[in-house]
Amino acid sequence: MHCRYWLYSVALLLLVLGGTPARAQPFVMPGGPGVLYFGPEGGWTQLTDHTQAGTHLGTLAIKQDDGFNVGARLG
Repeated sequence: MHCRYWLYSVALLLLVLGGTPARAQPFVMPGGPGVLYFGPEGGWTQLTDHTQAGTHLGTLAIKQDDGFNVGARLG
């Protein structure tokens, strides 16, 4: 039993100290060193239709279509 607690403690210590932070890759820009990142993203969007009764305008019905979305991020 004592050995199991020791093993769990060592595993937890390695997990905490062994992690590395995520960073963008360094990129040398014309004006000097900097960091540039680019990330594509996309996926399928599937939302259910929604009906809400009791609004001050009456019944509110929202119809949402399924579809594919695409995006990118740059910085």
